[in-house]
Formats: sequence, structure tokens, C-alpha cells
Amino acid sequence: MQKQLLDLFPQWVHQKQDANLIMTNDLDSIVSCSILKQVFGYEVNQYYSFSKLSQKDLTDNRECIGVDLAIRKGKTYDNHLTMFNDSSNVNFESANINSVLGISAERYHEKFAMSTAIMLWSLYDLPLPNTLEGKLILLSIDSGFKGHYDERFNTVHNKYLELMGFTELIDILNTYDKSLFEKIVRQMKEQDDRVYRRKSGEIYTNLNLENTSKWLCVHLEVPNGQFTTIQEFENEKFERKYTNDLMDYKSIFSFALTHKNYGMMSTYRKEKQT
Repeated sequence: MQKQLLDLFPQWVHQKQDANLIMTNDLDSIVSCSILKQVFGYEVNQYYSFSKLSQKDLTDNRECIGVDLAIRKGKTYDNHLTMFNDSSNVNFESANINSVLGISAERYHEKFAMSTAIMLWSLYDLPLPNTLEGKLILLSIDSGFKGHYDERFNTVHNKYLELMGFTELIDILNTYDKSLFEKIVRQMKEQDDRVYRRKSGEIYTNLNLENTSKWLCVHLEVPNGQFTTIQEFENEKFERKYTNDLMDYKSIFSFALTHKNYGMMSTYRKEKQT
């Protein structure tokens, strides 16, 4: 990652924290949590499904760092857009390219529109996968290839890859057609690359983690053990035009703009359960 971008990240990302991780329910979070375990030894102790927050070790009261999660407050690695306009507040503990650069919905076509995983690859100076298949998958996570093939985003997309030190990936995007990446995304979805929690409390995914690990050159895993629900949430869509800056509301756990003018938020539904 180029120094001009690296220096904008919150300082906590450069040192191991006395903390665990919060995994969310998709491939981006699986890969990102696995990277963070490889770099720092972090373990997943919480799982966020957007409707519920579950915890594995209820006796462990250490802070949990969000992974691919736009929490309103606290440490997190994230790729979402949360600023409504250029004067909006941000979570200053969020390791998020959009947040550290102050990109808001008013500059929607300037946003970083790739995965949390590829951001972590750059942030922690990991070597790119040594296979073409691995590079293609990395670009496909969270459909991170799309901006390259959209004339509104192409220049910005290339700029971010350059800032992350991944010009090699620009060459790959220039070489291959968008349809190849769309095929990879379809194959991942056919396998079902999401993360679920069984009624008995175990976390699982249907994705072939062994093969994907080989391609990405990162050992991918989901946590073992039983997770217990500790918090439930209400989820609702919001329109930016009619909504105040959500960073000010303590009732909100997470929120993100999924499009220029609207997004989704999770609000606390009830007190923690035992």
C-alpha cells in the first residue's frame, strides 16, 4: 500500500490488539478473518448475521473487532460507504478506505468499491496469490472487478489498485472480459459462499474452503464450537435524503449506504440475553 494512503489509517491497525473478531455472513468476511488470523493470530469470537449477534466464549469480555462490518462505533475493518455528505461524522476507528479518504455519497463515483479482503491484502503487504485462479477469485470477492468495466468507475478503480500496489491486477482486468468474473461469482453462489449458524449454534459454510484456500494461498476457515445469541436487531432500509446522520444514534449497531441514496441499518431490538 502506498504511504500516502497507509498513513491515513487509524494507528491501531499496525499493532496486535488484545481482541477477538466479529465474522459476518459472507466470503469477504471469511477471507478477511483468515488473513487477520494469519497476520495477528486473532480468533473469531462473535458472528453477526444482521438479525443476530452471537458469541462463542461468553466468558471472554475482550473487545471484538468488526470484519467487513460497518459498525457505528469501535474498531472494524470495512469497505462500506457510511458518509452521507462531506460534513458527515465517521467512525474514526474504522479501517476503511472510504472513511479515511472522506468519501461520501455526494462523491459516490469516487468510492472504493472492492472487498475488505483485498484492502487487507494491501494493508498488510501480503503477496498476491501465485495462481491466476487465485487472482481472479480475489478480484471477484464482493464483485470487486465491476468498477473496471464501468466507464463511470474505471479511472477511480484503477487508481485504488495503484494505491494498493496492485497494478498487476489492472493488467489482468485489461486482459480478461467481465463475463469471466461473472462466471466465477455465479460458481461461488452455486456453492453457496455465505456463512450460517445452525440452531445448535455451530457456524458453517457450504463453500469448498480447501480448494479456495489453495487458490488464494491463505488458509480459510470458519470457527468451530457453539455460538449463543447475545443481541438481536431490527433491520430496515433508509433513504439518505430523509435521514439524519446515523453516526449520532446510539440505538444503531451498524449501517451502510448500499446505493447512492439509500442503505440498510441494524438497530438494537432488546437487551442482551443470557
